[in-house]
Amino acid sequence: MSEQDLEQLVEKIILRVLQRIQADEELSKLLKIDDASGKDSWARTCASYRPEASAAHPEVEQKNTLAAPEKKLYTENDILEFAKSGQKLLLVAQKTLITPAARDAAKRKGIKIKVD
Repeated sequence: MSEQDLEQLVEKIILRVLQRIQADEELSKLLKIDDASGKDSWARTCASYRPEASAAHPEVEQKNTLAAPEKKLYTENDILEFAKSGQKLLLVAQKTLITPAARDAAKRKGIKIKVD
């Protein structure tokens, strides 16, 4: 797969995610709040990769807790993969985008998503 094909695929995925978010009443309210704040982006995205942020969480030492790798987007498949680890708390950056399907999967699997 060429880099251009990959970029087009990512754009299509992001478009689908944003469409699903806009269709979700609760998330739409959050997006409107972000938009009203005058921030550069109305969607919550990861501002930058910060590996030191994961190490700074004392919760990581607790049982069933794992600081996940910094990601810009969590999908249902990401949550299902995370669930295989047996962890019950997923720590994510404040601006990480989590799809509605990912939130539903986390709820089904008993995984709490904590935004830092």
